[in-house]
Amino acid sequence: MARKRILRAGMCAVATAALSATAVGGMAASASATGTSDAEAKALHGCPSGAVCIYDDAAWEAKQPEHMYWSYGPHKLYDEYGTHALVNNQTGGATMTLCEGADGTNCIDPRPAPATEFPDLTRFNSVKLAA
Repeated sequence: MARKRILRAGMCAVATAALSATAVGGMAASASATGTSDAEAKALHGCPSGAVCIYDDAAWEAKQPEHMYWSYGPHKLYDEYGTHALVNNQTGGATMTLCEGADGTNCIDPRPAPATEFPDLTRFNSVKLAA
């Protein structure tokens, strides 16, 4: 009786491992067939899907965001002066707005995604993300 249980458990483990390997292999083949992952395919000028990104001139040219914001609510801006690139690559109808108050108050009109803008950030002290 104990021998049958061990054999059954062993066969289940082998079957599970085989199915897992097949699934992982299939996903890897899918990603390599396109040459890019889903996240890379949805990036907007280097800003990942679901994020709001800020770029200075050098970061814009390199497609490397200077700052990335993922969560809803206000996010303080520190020492951001002059024109910057601002990419809203959020999903599901989420918006982004620039605010004069560091706590997300006194904001301009919300901008829906996807959007790329080049605002002068000098007067703004926060960026606010909302659903």
